[in-house]
Amino acid sequence: MPKIILFSALAVALAMADEPPGALLTPGMQLVYESDGKENPPWAVVSVRDTVLGGMTQCRMITLRMDSTRPPDVRPWCARGDTLWAWHDATKSHRQLRPLGEGQRLWAQGARGSRMRYANRAAQEQTISGQSIPVVQVVMITDDSAGKEVRRLREFYAPGLATATSGVFEVPDSTVPGGWRMTTSFKLVRIVR
Repeated sequence: MPKIILFSALAVALAMADEPPGALLTPGMQLVYESDGKENPPWAVVSVRDTVLGGMTQCRMITLRMDSTRPPDVRPWCARGDTLWAWHDATKSHRQLRPLGEGQRLWAQGARGSRMRYANRAAQEQTISGQSIPVVQVVMITDDSAGKEVRRLREFYAPGLATATSGVFEVPDSTVPGGWRMTTSFKLVRIVR
């Protein structure tokens, strides 16, 4: 049995390799999430276009409408090796966003001097709306500009959807076992085509 599990994890990891971000997204698709057990309005995939950005070829321009009251979120993202990159048109440069591979780690710069520490764990598959989705288990800790831990996110990230399928946000709390207290959770409950 352990060999089957190992093979399955390897197959999932290989399925995520050499694909552009959001390879499973199509225009018109909707991603329906729950937050703390309550269903949210769906995210709508406005457009998805393969492109080349700054010499990287595994790139996509992904436009998502995550909230009807705000402009769509445009993601000019690329995948190279085990890393997801964001393209910044103003500086004509790529910035590392997150590791994609099993067992990978990455430090990424955030806003106002914060830093995110990503630690990927096991690759696996989840089934959502009858579709098998390769995901990687991730723990992301945010440090403030002074290096103090201020938030932790434990999630399952799906490179093929360019987003997570589930996660739990936590804050440091020395009064609870493990030192982290959950503040909110989310889960992708349905994919509508």
